[in-house]
Amino acid sequence: MKKTLKLLLIILVMSIVMALAACGSGAEDPASGRYNCTSLEFLGFGSEPSGEYIELSSGGKGKMDILNGETSIKWKLNGENISVTYFFLTYEGTLKDGVLVLDMLGSKYTFVKGDVDNSNTTETTETAETADTADVTDDAVITDEIGNEKEETAIKIPSSWYGILISYDLQYSGDVWARLDDDGKPYIEMYESFSEYERAGEYLPLMSAYIESDIYAVVPVADEESWFMDHILTEEDVYDYTGVFMDDGTLYFNFDYEDENGMIYDIEICLRENGAAWDEEYEILPPSYETYKNGF
Repeated sequence: MKKTLKLLLIILVMSIVMALAACGSGAEDPASGRYNCTSLEFLGFGSEPSGEYIELSSGGKGKMDILNGETSIKWKLNGENISVTYFFLTYEGTLKDGVLVLDMLGSKYTFVKGDVDNSNTTETTETAETADTADVTDDAVITDEIGNEKEETAIKIPSSWYGILISYDLQYSGDVWARLDDDGKPYIEMYESFSEYERAGEYLPLMSAYIESDIYAVVPVADEESWFMDHILTEEDVYDYTGVFMDDGTLYFNFDYEDENGMIYDIEICLRENGAAWDEEYEILPPSYETYKNGF
């Protein structure tokens, strides 16, 4: 009897082990694999990929090399919709037939599973840009073409703005307030704030600059009175420090800031006009958004 029970126990244990082994050796998630970047686009302008990739592993884990070198990610697939989470940031996109398209704070990345050949990327981008501008004459002005559509959402002066500053390198985010005004020349002033300082009406100055008269972008004027933190803006900085006004009402800045020690940090600033609501489900919210939303 004891031998029979022992035999049955051995058979039961072996069955469990085999079942677990079968689970562990199951088919790999079909979405798993390395996806290499074939194109990227920002505000309608194409750019040549430089080795960016995303690698999806089973279990919703993976890694990517897009912004600041290789880093770990988590991902989740729901039908054709995919979300990729890095640190506290979640990016949304689609994955279909081996093509992964991801929207990362206004930049659209397209990845293809497996090896890709980007040798024709530059030619394709140039062809697309030529096609887009083929019907534009030398006298054409961009505001003539889109002014009527964006008239209600054009940048207003004076106006106040609230939003978020993000540094991926520092893994940091903070609240930002900004004001656009005119003292004979239009200008922007930007401050970073923390809840304990807000209540005392105190803010940390971030940026101050006279700006060009443009209702679809904040273009700083390079002079000694234009600065970001301890950096005086030069002619070479103007393009990098320009804030672009997007269709959803966001005033978006993205630039590299070099501190006094020569360290370079990637900075993103997203602003909305004071009083505007943010999408709480899909957007990266400023740290004090709940206070802002409640009318603080």
